[in-house]
Amino acid sequence: MIQIFITGGTFDKSYNYLNGELFFKKTHLPEMLETSRCKLDVEVETLMMIDSLDIKSSDIKKIVSLLFEKSGFKEFNLPEMNFQKLYEAKKN
Repeated sequence: MIQIFITGGTFDKSYNYLNGELFFKKTHLPEMLETSRCKLDVEVETLMMIDSLDIKSSDIKKIVSLLFEKSGFKEFNLPEMNFQKLYEAKKN
């Protein structure tokens, strides 16, 4: 079985026709897999719905913690990282 963990992203956003804003409602991945006629044994689980431009170090730690929890590992070490600086550098 393939496990897919959803954290949000562009293709999971929906469009509000009244105010023109994008927002998260639910993941579109199960429908995308169905439309593509995927026959693989896939389990989709939503961990969070957040835009990658808004992600913080605490979100990354939460994602990693959940992944380790789901995998059965007992320990992990996530070094302190400043993801905001990475995103700012990527913009330039």
